[in-house]
Amino acid sequence: MRKLLIAVLCVTFAMIACSSVFAAGPTFDADEEDHGPGSGSAAPTPQQWPTDPDLPNRFKISSVVSAVLPSDDNIDVGVSTQVMAQYDLVKCLALGLEVGYTYFDVHGLGVDWGKVHCIPVMGDAILKYPFEYKEYEIVPNLILGFGGLFTHIEDGSIVTTTNSTFSADGGFLFKLGGGVDVYVTDNLAVVFETSYQWSMADWQAYYSANRRTIDFDPSSLYIGGGLRLRF
Repeated sequence: MRKLLIAVLCVTFAMIACSSVFAAGPTFDADEEDHGPGSGSAAPTPQQWPTDPDLPNRFKISSVVSAVLPSDDNIDVGVSTQVMAQYDLVKCLALGLEVGYTYFDVHGLGVDWGKVHCIPVMGDAILKYPFEYKEYEIVPNLILGFGGLFTHIEDGSIVTTTNSTFSADGGFLFKLGGGVDVYVTDNLAVVFETSYQWSMADWQAYYSANRRTIDFDPSSLYIGGGLRLRF
């Protein structure tokens, strides 16, 4: 778990560092050349990246509620909540950091194994194509995410009353999704998002009554909506 947390923090730090380079990296005036001492030409002076007039509000924060459809039939359909902070590097590219919460009811071999509380933490790269339609700004987007899944088990009665065992460790998490933002005001958008999250988590149960073992896969489809505020 400690190694997973370190990996997620490293990815997040790298994305923040990249955003700093793109947002405020120094460059030089192309019209100024250094011809050496005594040439009479001034040395090139650092310049800021040009400000994009179409990006007056680069920071965004959003909240999304989603239905969760697990790929494993032994895990029940659930509900997820998610909060994301986003920074626009350029008009069509942004970086984000998201934290969510969901829980899964897990069963199998005729046994209710309990509830697994999950906290996904991911860094995202968001590709966008904003355009105007009538009085609305429409922003379709593609989301690529990487991070980690952190878990806590609330055991079912079968685990606490028998020699059966149930483990649901965290693991790496990959996300591929897409959606659309519809700005109903200058700074407030209604968000629709669908994504699939592949989990590398290792979930397993052992039922002592028949000495059988079963594995679970928490990878899931997320379908949801929410609100996004930019400022």
